[in-house]
Amino acid sequence: MAKDSAYLPIFELTRGDIPESIHYGSIAVVDMHGKLIAFYGDPNLVTFLRSTAKPFQALPFIEHGGDSTYNLLPPEIALICASHSGMDEHVATAKSIQAKTGILETDLLCGVHPPIHEATAEAMRKRGESPSPNRHNCSGKHTGMLAYARWQGWSTTDYIDPAHPVQQAIIVLLSNICLERANYAVF
Repeated sequence: MAKDSAYLPIFELTRGDIPESIHYGSIAVVDMHGKLIAFYGDPNLVTFLRSTAKPFQALPFIEHGGDSTYNLLPPEIALICASHSGMDEHVATAKSIQAKTGILETDLLCGVHPPIHEATAEAMRKRGESPSPNRHNCSGKHTGMLAYARWQGWSTTDYIDPAHPVQQAIIVLLSNICLERANYAVF
């Protein structure tokens, strides 16, 4: 990483005294009026929320009791809130959520890609198995969104549309967290 980078070391993982990996980033802390009060790295760096949005995207479903309605276990809630690498245990967890909530894998609009976990991808190639939506790193999030839509009686065919009630619930929640008006789509 270049010395003049906007990113600085944030965390170092070691094995004994030997660094195994160093994680870089930038941090900006602002007060409720948006005034910068502390920073590390470049406080003006523009980046995307990407998968770190997943816990926030799950909040409307969780806050309204979807997890208890469907008796979801902590690993199932974790999968709804995170990316995964497409391993067999991740697929089993997605299928468990889907069975509890009445969602079908074919309902997922996340698309398909090979597992990120190379050993799983190689095992699938050897078996002649094609990737499926449950192998997609976002299948947990999509299953959670679908479960919320189904539970509320909303359409399940267009749950990724920014105008869909699931997406609007997420936008309102994030807007409230950020104290902003919900007049634009962020997902």
